[in-house]
Amino acid sequence: MKKTTLIISLGLLLASCGAQKQAQTPVAPAPQVDASTVSARQSFEAVADTYKSWKTVEMPVKLKLTQPMNFDVSARVQMVRDSYVGVSVRMLGFEVAYIIADTDSVHAYEKMHKRYVSESISNIFKSSGYTLGNLQDLLLGRMFVPGGGTASTADVAAFTMQSDKGYVAASPAAQPAGSQIGFALDSSANRLVFTYIEAAGHDVSFTYGAPSVTPAGPVTSSTQIDANVTRSVRASFDWNLKGAKWNGNVTPRKWKVPSGAKRITVTTDLLNSLIK
Repeated sequence: MKKTTLIISLGLLLASCGAQKQAQTPVAPAPQVDASTVSARQSFEAVADTYKSWKTVEMPVKLKLTQPMNFDVSARVQMVRDSYVGVSVRMLGFEVAYIIADTDSVHAYEKMHKRYVSESISNIFKSSGYTLGNLQDLLLGRMFVPGGGTASTADVAAFTMQSDKGYVAASPAAQPAGSQIGFALDSSANRLVFTYIEAAGHDVSFTYGAPSVTPAGPVTSSTQIDANVTRSVRASFDWNLKGAKWNGNVTPRKWKVPSGAKRITVTTDLLNSLIK
């Protein structure tokens, strides 16, 4: 999908309104205001106003992969705002794999075959213009400012937006270098329904289910991810928000290379393993 079609595929972006007729009396013309833009800004502010800050969360989740293969597993996710994401994958009550990520690195270990991935992501974050906090917002279904925090009503001026048929397209006016991102809102329900990112010739979309109210404000019930990388990938996170614990004690898992484990690389070995 081309950069210029960001969110346009949803049919949300409109042509700008034509000029209105001038008044017949010799007075200074009033500033032209696009009514759709006013409505879009109101929708943006209504959504952003529902967000609340949070420190930690721990909750069960069902992970599903439907492309390039089909399987699903249960997992438990732990997050520390802006600094940590941990995923423990379980089958029949036993941990079979885990993933941990912080602002510096990401590590993953699959226990049955004793294989692991360990990669630095600090350079990726620095070069992409996104942060680990942005990733958390992507997963939980919240708008954000790239390189900054969760969107607030004060950020409305930093976005360009238009509305049509009950939906709003909002994109940061300042896009990360080499990347484009946009958000789509359902203005009738005042919620985020879609996020689209394009970078390095690849595009990733996030489609969100209906949210539930939490101590952090509305959080999506499900996150479907569609990615166009080496091949098409579709995965989803079905969040068990009723089982979520917010702002409790979460101790980030420390990474240590497991004894006897074989390291595989993200670019070749890992993709081949997934395909097989």
